[in-house]
Amino acid sequence: MKVEHKIIAAFVIGFMAVLLVGAATYFNARSLLDRHSMVVHTYQVISGVDDLLNSADEMESGARGYLLTGKQEYLQPYHAGLNTMQGTLASVRALTADNPVQQRNLDALQTSLNRAIAGTQTEVNARSLQVNGPAPTISIEDKENMDQVRFNIATLKAHENQLLVERDLQSRASARQTLTNFAILLVLAVVLLGFFYVFIRHDLSARRRTDKALRESDKKIRGVMDSAPDALLITDKDGKIQMTNAQAERLFGYPRNDFNGRKIDDLLVMRAEPAKEADDDAVLPLSKDRAFQDFRSLGARFDGVRPDGTTFPIDLSRSLVQMGDEQIHISAVRDRTEQQRAEESLRKFSLDLARSNAELERFAYVASHDLQEPLRMVSSYTQLLAKRYKGKLDANADEFIGYAVDGASRMQKLINDLLALSRVGTQAKLSEPVDTGVVLRRAISDSQLAIDAAGAAVAVPENMPVVLADGIQIGQLFQNLIGNALKFRGADAPRVQVAVEPSEDGTFWKFCFKDNGIGIEPQYFERIFVIFQRLHSKESYPGTGIGLAICKKIVERLGGQLWVESTVGQGAAFYFTLPAVP
Repeated sequence: MKVEHKIIAAFVIGFMAVLLVGAATYFNARSLLDRHSMVVHTYQVISGVDDLLNSADEMESGARGYLLTGKQEYLQPYHAGLNTMQGTLASVRALTADNPVQQRNLDALQTSLNRAIAGTQTEVNARSLQVNGPAPTISIEDKENMDQVRFNIATLKAHENQLLVERDLQSRASARQTLTNFAILLVLAVVLLGFFYVFIRHDLSARRRTDKALRESDKKIRGVMDSAPDALLITDKDGKIQMTNAQAERLFGYPRNDFNGRKIDDLLVMRAEPAKEADDDAVLPLSKDRAFQDFRSLGARFDGVRPDGTTFPIDLSRSLVQMGDEQIHISAVRDRTEQQRAEESLRKFSLDLARSNAELERFAYVASHDLQEPLRMVSSYTQLLAKRYKGKLDANADEFIGYAVDGASRMQKLINDLLALSRVGTQAKLSEPVDTGVVLRRAISDSQLAIDAAGAAVAVPENMPVVLADGIQIGQLFQNLIGNALKFRGADAPRVQVAVEPSEDGTFWKFCFKDNGIGIEPQYFERIFVIFQRLHSKESYPGTGIGLAICKKIVERLGGQLWVESTVGQGAAFYFTLPAVP
């Protein structure tokens, strides 16, 4: 944030704080004035109540003098008090119009006053008829009426005195709060002025330190740029070069000063057209925003251009940086001549390796296929010798013939398994939706004789999924896993439990073939999937050691994984995944 903005922000914050405290002080002062007015108003009501009491006394003494003496001059204060009483009563009623309690007290006073006036007026009228007669006595009822008037007046005054005490306390509290707020306002103003002074002075000092640090940082940045392994070209939004590093000089062959003002388009040439089709007249200048990203996303490739016109392959990357109000582009250029040579060598090696693998697969298939005919001849003649001459020669001859028959038979099985292994890659069909339930039932049917001979049971889930696979190879996978469970069985009858569940994202199905056989030790979990790796002698468990290798190759060719979990003596569980149909 600029120092001007900081000063404005500090001023606004201080102004708002002073404004808030000043507003609070103003409202407290208004409240003080209002409460003072209420106190004055209460004094006015009390004064009116005192006038009521004086008028009542004046009216009573005038009436009593007239009754005792019969002289007319005593009626004057009586009538004056009566008139003053009525006027003062109306004034007090107007002053207490907003006080329901006093209005009720005034109603009671009016009622008792009317009774007192009526009684007194009756006695005054009777006295006027007996001017020379004996003085009448004042009735007890009239005296009680006047006492009630005085009581009502005393009630009015007592209530107003209570209001006076309360309003005086409130007025004093408002005065104290007003003084407190005013003191806070003064202190806050002094503190804010001091803070603004220190803040602005500190910010100006910080700006001077920042300018110095920026100059030093600029030197460090140039040092870092010069030590960078890539050529760095810093350009403005129009693609004009503003700064470079030493590596750019070495890579492009220009002196550093010759870069300034030059456009980055002058240093690059497109070597490969973008993959996206474009109009013939379309121009995508490198200096425009997002140009590099667009070209790289479309698969374009660039060469750097030196002053003599020679070109060299490069890797190009670009970053957009906001520097205050200005946007700059930092382009990193790396010479990829050596990398291109290495990629070409690697590509050639990959082609040679692929060609070699293809030749090996063809050789394995042809060799396995061509060995079948002479092997069948050897196997046939050794079996014929065993059948025709068994018992006619000595025991050694029978033993040797047995070895030959067994060796030929095992060789034929080995060749057949090798042939099956090679066909996994060479004769595989394209993946298509396959109902694994149908394939599994067919595999169990094909293995039914072996299952019955072993007294085994295979439990299959009610619903099996459809996967993307080669149906023939999936059948071979299922049959090999079932056969493996039948072969490596323990003392109990073999039990095979098949289970399947989807993956969390729904892209794969996870299968499990679990048996109750002899189990596998953990250190052999990887070895059993390697070709010809046997854990037992052929006398204990016959076989060629290729079956699980075929299973692994089938699963991995389909894009899945195959692994085993087992505990010795408690059976083994073979898990594998197959892609689901989208």
